[in-house]
Amino acid sequence: MNIELKKKIRISQILLTLGAFEFFGPILRDTNSSHLLNPEWVGHARFHLMWCIALWGSLGIYSLILIWRKTTADTGNLYTVIYLQFLNALAFWTSTLLSDFFGGDIFDAKIHTSIGAINENILVFTLLSLFLLFNFWLLKRKIDPFLKDKISTRESNQSKHETQVLISGAGPAGMIAAIYLSKLGIKNILIERRGEIQSHPKAHELSARSLEILRTLGIPVEDLIKEASDSETASRILFCNTINDEIGRIDLNKEEIRKKYNFHLESQTPFLNLSQTELERVLRKYLSKISLTTILLEHQWISALEKDGNVHSEILDRKTGDTLEIKSKYLICADGARSDARAHLGINMSGPERIQDVVNAYFTNDMTSIVKTKAKLYWIFNPQAPGVFIAHHPKKRWVYHHAVETRSQKIESFDEEYFQKKMRIAMGLKDDFKFKIESISNWRMSAQIADRFRKGNIFLIGDAAHRFPPTGGLGMNSGIGDAQNLSWKIASVLKGEGKESLLETYEAERMPILKENCKQSLKNWKKILEIPKSLGLSPFLGKMMDRFLHGRIVRWLPKDWISNFDEAIRKDATAKLVKNKLNPKNMLKAARAIANQIGHFDRIGLDLGYRYQSSQPSSDIHPESSVSIYRASTAIGARFPHFWLDENKKISSHSLLSPTQFTLLVFKNSVHLKFWESLKSEDGMQMNFEIQTIPELSETARLTIDIGTDGALLLRPDGHVAWKIKNVLDDNQVRSEFLEVTHSILDPKLSRTSQVEKIRKGKIKMLTLSILILLPILLFTIYLFRPLTHKPAPATFKALSLSEGRFESFVAKPSHIYGMGLVYSKHIIETAASFDPAIPPPIFKKEIQSLNQNAEGVVLPEGKILYDAIMAFEPELKENESLTNLNLLPLLDYEVELAFVILKDIEKADLEKPEFAPQLGYFIANDLSARSLAVFGEGKRNKAEYWGVSKSFKGFLPISKKMWIPNVHLTNSLPDIKLETYVNGNLRQSENTVNMIYTPKEMLRFIQNKYPDAKLKKGDIVITGTPGGVALSTPKALARLFDLLNLSRFTKLKLLLKKENPRFLQIGDEVLVRGVGLGEVKVIIR
Repeated sequence: MNIELKKKIRISQILLTLGAFEFFGPILRDTNSSHLLNPEWVGHARFHLMWCIALWGSLGIYSLILIWRKTTADTGNLYTVIYLQFLNALAFWTSTLLSDFFGGDIFDAKIHTSIGAINENILVFTLLSLFLLFNFWLLKRKIDPFLKDKISTRESNQSKHETQVLISGAGPAGMIAAIYLSKLGIKNILIERRGEIQSHPKAHELSARSLEILRTLGIPVEDLIKEASDSETASRILFCNTINDEIGRIDLNKEEIRKKYNFHLESQTPFLNLSQTELERVLRKYLSKISLTTILLEHQWISALEKDGNVHSEILDRKTGDTLEIKSKYLICADGARSDARAHLGINMSGPERIQDVVNAYFTNDMTSIVKTKAKLYWIFNPQAPGVFIAHHPKKRWVYHHAVETRSQKIESFDEEYFQKKMRIAMGLKDDFKFKIESISNWRMSAQIADRFRKGNIFLIGDAAHRFPPTGGLGMNSGIGDAQNLSWKIASVLKGEGKESLLETYEAERMPILKENCKQSLKNWKKILEIPKSLGLSPFLGKMMDRFLHGRIVRWLPKDWISNFDEAIRKDATAKLVKNKLNPKNMLKAARAIANQIGHFDRIGLDLGYRYQSSQPSSDIHPESSVSIYRASTAIGARFPHFWLDENKKISSHSLLSPTQFTLLVFKNSVHLKFWESLKSEDGMQMNFEIQTIPELSETARLTIDIGTDGALLLRPDGHVAWKIKNVLDDNQVRSEFLEVTHSILDPKLSRTSQVEKIRKGKIKMLTLSILILLPILLFTIYLFRPLTHKPAPATFKALSLSEGRFESFVAKPSHIYGMGLVYSKHIIETAASFDPAIPPPIFKKEIQSLNQNAEGVVLPEGKILYDAIMAFEPELKENESLTNLNLLPLLDYEVELAFVILKDIEKADLEKPEFAPQLGYFIANDLSARSLAVFGEGKRNKAEYWGVSKSFKGFLPISKKMWIPNVHLTNSLPDIKLETYVNGNLRQSENTVNMIYTPKEMLRFIQNKYPDAKLKKGDIVITGTPGGVALSTPKALARLFDLLNLSRFTKLKLLLKKENPRFLQIGDEVLVRGVGLGEVKVIIR
């Protein structure tokens, strides 16, 4: 960008910055004593003012960010600010004119202060408008044309190349993407800024899942094994004072761990301890033989511009200094942790950027004769040389990592002499030993994930998308997973099979997996520090000491003093470590701390057990894997598990998979085999898939695959389950479902998940509207579901066991039958719209004809009988057409209840005496009810009497033939029994009597108060109310809603009759009510 253009852009930025202060003007004006600080401005006025200040402040800050954000070939931000400021000026113009129109004059500032003879607002916003018009002219006429000329000139001078996919960065993730795309038939160009593979080792572990992916792509794993350490080395991790002074170990070759990996993996090599540099050499050699991939070494990606649906990338040839343009449909950025592409796209990283700085040295000695115990990792906790040795290959490839404090220490000071000394101490070697140090490097430990993995047609994978602590070996392996997930989706879209929305699933699927991997890596790093702590060392104090000794405070001291002091402290800490090692208690603590590190190294659950969240509906329960436990599953989104297809364990289930297309797995002996084959040529089928047949399986494999003989599994090219059906019951239904599923896989915007994602993306725009709509709904919901003001509690009873009384036969001959409602605390909490302990419960009378002591069948009353009952109770309804036109049904309901019979007349005055104990006999009753009549009474002041009508039909009160009488009648006693109702053998109600909120004596007092002229005579019966679980149970929220709606009882009855409720009793149903130990009553509905 030339100086002249820079000046013009800077002028535009300064002018717009001045204009941005229009947003801050009202804040400065309104925060004075006459407004915000004025105590008279309270309530809504103050809230409105604060809201306006927050809005103006946000717009002002947003404008400044847009103005001064880095501007290259895009002036869109500046245009956005112009539009914002113009709209604000227009708003002030309008408000000023309106206020002056109603209260003053523009040229006679009665409302506003004036400058000269003109209102200040009019003057300021007129000048602002002129500024904006000038700015618009400057951008449109002087800046944009120059930028366009520059781009076109640059393009004309560049050599141009074209490909389907451009990949920036030839690390493991980038090369896997290139190999997989080529295998899928997609042309691609892979560029790498370096000419040679960096010899300095980095990552060193290939996981089981990564090895599966490499094998699937045809990469010769045998070549990798040749350069990897032996399996014994790869399986062991040591924790040491010095490398031959072991504190403890973790051995992944233990039988229980080895068996676990052998069971779940086809290969007997569950992981490889292999230097990333050697992996890259094998991958690059393999790539050189692939015709669809063009490799451009010493080429560096500079920038990209998206236009006409393609990505135009500017590439620098580092050998010649020339630039070239590569046009591609998609750009995959795999350019590492310091990704230029990510910075260019303006994508931020979230998470701690600086956890620890580390220096390391790569040396090539053969250490097999020096190091006693083979291992891939040696954690050295010696305070004189703390660090980690990684044996990439024990004979020729070692790296020593050492944490440093770069806030106070200079990287340059960690030279070869420093490492020679530190590594000799860490290995316990004499001063004359010489390490063959090949290179020294440094790196920063971070735990960060990009906020997004895509912008337009540009994607981030590998370290460009995420940076993990190395504790767990999840970084490189996660990058390989990224490449696999993205590549088949890009190929599907380029082939015209998948839609653009398929690419949106890359971030949606990988982000949760990578967040979990990042979290676990950081957790591993923190947990490793438990080991030195268990031995009395403090990593925190060590870090603080390094900062102090290399900080500004002591820099003026002689270096020898500082060095000697540092060495003395470290020697003292080492002596403490050696001493604590001799203490069995400390070693026991250390052993526990080491055992607690298992998830750091045995991570089969993280490696194989992750599941991509799918939009496909599924009733499957995915068995959750933990870090070190993998539970095989064929749930949608899970990795298709390995199991053997033959008795000789030679053919793996993974042999059925194809990395280049979808695979439909069906059983060979399925009667629906032809049906599945017909789906390939089904009209509207967009997905290209192949059918693989499964032979007869062992019982273990059957359980793993989890589908019936006529079921099927649809697997994605990356080996994850896309769809599952356990058995085919209806061909047409399955055909329809399969078509819908395949369409939504290839075009996820059709799926439920994408709709949710679309709503999520539009949430900011709809925030104000959402609050206006949702807040009243929320408040209304809280109102409906609010808890009862007074929570009912069970009464205080003297609970009697049945052994404290006797049974007697009795024949019920009551003068009156009284009923109660809402007496059980749980039932009230669940269903009552309100509850006031000061108000008595509903009380009603039942007619004597309802009594049914001989367990006779109960006849379901017909509509005319129900109608006549209503007319008898409410004669004025005879001419009401709303009722006569209804097809009345009884809606028969059951109610198990504890009932009692009065054994001795009770006087009203007796009930007021505290010491009075009524003489009662207890039995079991089924208080049947025609709910249609009860509901018709809702809203009436005498609704309880309607309850009585609904319960008074002939035979509606079956009761037991025996009663239980306590040996001693107490004031507040009650038999402690469990009440149950069974309908056709199915349990409907279950409750204990001691959960009633009233005592029998209180119930009698309520009855006497309700019916003051009635006498409570010997033989009268009281049924004490039913617990929850009845057929008609209206939730309290719904009851409150009905109250608010003020529905008529005719409407309520119509709604009830229309709603199907299978819990209501029908002809032929057998109803058993039981008081456990007290008695039971069985009736059949006729």
